[in-house]
Amino acid sequence: MTTISLGDVIISDIVVQYDLGRVLADRFARKDTAHDNLGRPNKTIRNILANLGGSRVQEQIEQRAGIFLKHLQGKANTKASRNRRRSHANYQYPGAVNDRLFQPWYRHKHRSGSGCVICEGCLSDEDPACGESLKLSCEELGCDISCLIPREHIQSTLDDPDSESPESIYFHVGAIGSGDAVIRSGKRRDQIAAEAGVIAFEIEGAGVWDELPCIVIKSACDYADSHKNKEWQNYAAATAASVAKAVIERYIAPAMVTNSMQSSDSDLGGRQETQWGGGGTGGGTGGTQFNGSISGSNFVVGNHTSGGGTTSISFA
Repeated sequence: MTTISLGDVIISDIVVQYDLGRVLADRFARKDTAHDNLGRPNKTIRNILANLGGSRVQEQIEQRAGIFLKHLQGKANTKASRNRRRSHANYQYPGAVNDRLFQPWYRHKHRSGSGCVICEGCLSDEDPACGESLKLSCEELGCDISCLIPREHIQSTLDDPDSESPESIYFHVGAIGSGDAVIRSGKRRDQIAAEAGVIAFEIEGAGVWDELPCIVIKSACDYADSHKNKEWQNYAAATAASVAKAVIERYIAPAMVTNSMQSSDSDLGGRQETQWGGGGTGGGTGGTQFNGSISGSNFVVGNHTSGGGTTSISFA
């Protein structure tokens, strides 16, 4: 079982379009045939993914990504101190105390005695909560922390704050669910995850995956439940960008150097020089696309799981 915390990075080995199907009277029937599913990665990407699965390689990339993250955080702090009139992104780790995963059945709504008629009547999964409650924090609504799911690694950090390492980055390789709608239901999240075999969700990868060979690299910024908020989005965008840079450095940069040298030696430009660059991919989650080597390795990067706008990050 994959245990993912906020700020962890997810690298796709396949993208599943979980919302493609038919709405029947009693259920949603997802199309799951060879003609409906998105294709598997090409050989180049499969080789990269196989290599990423090794524990030694994973440790090396995580360590390298931690260095890049620290650089991003320091750069953001320097900009903020130099120009206090402008708002700057805060890439600092929000802390384990703010990493809260509630039981899937526990709704984010006004509590009993609040005077909200809609939330007072929200007793089952089908009952609506008021729109105002979605704008309020768990602290403002009084969400019960006794309904949090116990997680040993989070609790050990809370018990020993000195053990918390803000520059530590972890990544997971697995199937990513991609759809057109933002998920804000713990029960629906778990249902789709079980049916489609995905470990995380996002809202733009399927379109890119269907058009060109790519790897989706994103980071968890919420748990796709009704308690989701934007507190982790900047940090998640930074960890995803840091892992993407570490992966590019390991697998794409050497090919760039080789192809550049070959291009320089060609009078007629018979060999194409490889280039990569960043740009927003649009959609609901933050994203940057890196076009990789001419053999077909591309990266879609951003903060993960169902929320946020496009995030642009510069390491310069």
